[in-house]
Amino acid sequence: MKSTSNRSKRETIGEARIRSQTGVTVLGIRRDESISSEVESETRIEPNDVLVGVGSNESHDELRSFLS
Repeated sequence: MKSTSNRSKRETIGEARIRSQTGVTVLGIRRDESISSEVESETRIEPNDVLVGVGSNESHDELRSFLS
């Protein structure tokens, strides 16, 4: 999933409440050319980050809508 600058506003994963709002657990973030699997609730979501997560197909659809 690619986050958008409109939604993320440099929120942390915890502030965005991604898991409770969508059901997706974020396992990693791809930022520029690097991939980080050390994701915590305090990790900031930057514009153009690609979030790597696990959840049902419906949860991923929810996340797409949530981030747009």
